[in-house]
Amino acid sequence: MLFITYGIKFIKKYFEWCSYLRLVSVFILSLTFQLNAQEAQEINLETDTIGTGEESQTLKPMYKSALKKAFHSTLLPSWGQINNKQTWKAGIFIPTIIGGFTLGISQNRKFQQYKTANNLRNAGESSDEYFGVLTDFELSDKLNTSKKRRNLGYALAGTTYGIQILDAYVFSIIQEKKQSHSPSKAAYYSAMLPGLGQIYNRKFWKLPIVYGALGISTYFIIDNTQKHNAFKKAYINFGVEGFEPEEITLGFTQAGLLNARQVYLRNVEVAWIVTGALYVANILDAVVDAHLFDFDVSDDLSIKTQPLITPDGIIGSSIVLKF
Repeated sequence: MLFITYGIKFIKKYFEWCSYLRLVSVFILSLTFQLNAQEAQEINLETDTIGTGEESQTLKPMYKSALKKAFHSTLLPSWGQINNKQTWKAGIFIPTIIGGFTLGISQNRKFQQYKTANNLRNAGESSDEYFGVLTDFELSDKLNTSKKRRNLGYALAGTTYGIQILDAYVFSIIQEKKQSHSPSKAAYYSAMLPGLGQIYNRKFWKLPIVYGALGISTYFIIDNTQKHNAFKKAYINFGVEGFEPEEITLGFTQAGLLNARQVYLRNVEVAWIVTGALYVANILDAVVDAHLFDFDVSDDLSIKTQPLITPDGIIGSSIVLKF
């Protein structure tokens, strides 16, 4: 019964706090379906097969098998990976899900305790368990910290849970197709870890560009977030006895603190948008390079004529273009 209760809490928090990350997962899954459709252009609609001869593969069972493994991972994390004979991934996914879920539950308990105490103080009562131990500012700070850690724990568990479902689906199709170089695989790698798709495509020179761009945008996110939090605390606690504002906020009026906070908040939002765009560009770049991986781009371009005898016995000449 306790497991069911925690399971309901987990699902509720996942849908509440991971909306952005779930959209990313949906985008990746949609991209994977699109790539699979492009790679299966030679489909015989009558026989539901790809290709011809001994290399022919049945289309419907391939996708049914992939969906079945994804469903297995939905019911039990890493079950699909075990079916794909990638047992080592279970050692990554399961501890991460359990660790994130445990962090979320433990921090949520603290958050509820701090929230109850904070509500009592706001109501003018002095009977909370932290009275005389924590000041109003310290209680508010611990309340926000526990809330952030709770959200982080649930987000980590929920995101990892979604990723391992996607992983089971994608790698099932990749193993069935047995392609020498798969755009789906390149997209999946770059989605899981930016730059990994470029490594898979052997475009190592692109790594400094990918990590440089993402590093700069991430720096702006962190820097502006810290400054926003500093001005936020200074604004909320303006004039509160015992509060020590950070040096960057000194000399501001309360209205000035509010304006500065809004400016840094806008900077954070812009930085997140840029980072998201760079993340998507990293995936698309890996997909394009994977499609062109076997394309001949050498300088060997020539044209020549040679004799030709048709099966009907007609003698002529042919033009051969080599590129």
